Order: sequence, then C-alpha cells, then structure tokens
Amino acid sequence: MITNPQRLYKNVPPGTVQAYKLTLLNHFFLEPLAKVYDFSITSAYRSINDQADLTDSSGKPVSALKKAKGISQHCMGEAVDIDGEKCREMYQYIIEHLHPWQVILYFEDGKENGIHISMPSENETIVSKRLLNVDGEWRWFRGDYQDIIDLRRA
Repeated sequence: MITNPQRLYKNVPPGTVQAYKLTLLNHFFLEPLAKVYDFSITSAYRSINDQADLTDSSGKPVSALKKAKGISQHCMGEAVDIDGEKCREMYQYIIEHLHPWQVILYFEDGKENGIHISMPSENETIVSKRLLNVDGEWRWFRGDYQDIIDLRRA
C-alpha cells in the first residue's frame, strides 16, 4: 500500500508531460510494488527552483555534482523517491521484478534511508544504473550487499 498516494502529483502542473510521466511511473513501478510492500512517497516532481534549493536529511545543501549533472529526473517527472520499513527488500524486488531505468538504495549511518526509482530519461547524459549511496558515497550494486561499514571505508 502507498500510504500517501496524493504526494505523487504534489505541485505538478496539470496536463504537462511531467504529470503524464509520473502516471507511467505509478503504473509500472509504484502500483506493482504496493501490492507487495507498504511504503510512502517522499519526493516526486520538483520544480527547477526546488531542485536548486535541495538539502539532505541534516539540512545541508546538496552539491551540484549530486544533482544528476544539473538536470534532475525529478524536474522532468521521471523519478520518484520512496521509503518504507523494508527498503532493502523493496530494492531487491524492484531490481528483480520491475526493472527500472535507475534504482538507488540510500544508506545513512548504516541504515537504509529510502529508494530512488526512475524511468528512461529524455536527458541522454542520465544512464541506467543500480547503485548504493552510503553516507553520500556512490557504489555500484553488483548483486550483493557488502557490510555497510566496509562500503563506508572503501
């Protein structure tokens, strides 16, 4: 179950390509995932201004280098962030059953802290990937979960 489905379209200009793309994300990723897991939507559409003012969970500004080469898929309606009690299980399920363009599992202080899911992008610089983000450091997901402490030291 999606605990806050109304969050998907928050601040999205109606009738736009972003609204249409979010509908596709909902159909192909969120609805199938919600049949298996409970989760909430933490972020979907962001305006260019919202993206420019993005902060991390501690309130620090997110560096431009971490903003999808300057153009976030959130601004294009191509991405959604979710969180739930079983992020690691959801991440694996998404990879194995839903096959998104991108999926990122975030860790903060060794604890799962949300998932980013996106569809193929109009921005050709945004490539398909499966990643772990551990305390701000990026690691490719290669089919196993190394000890998070090892990931933080690597």
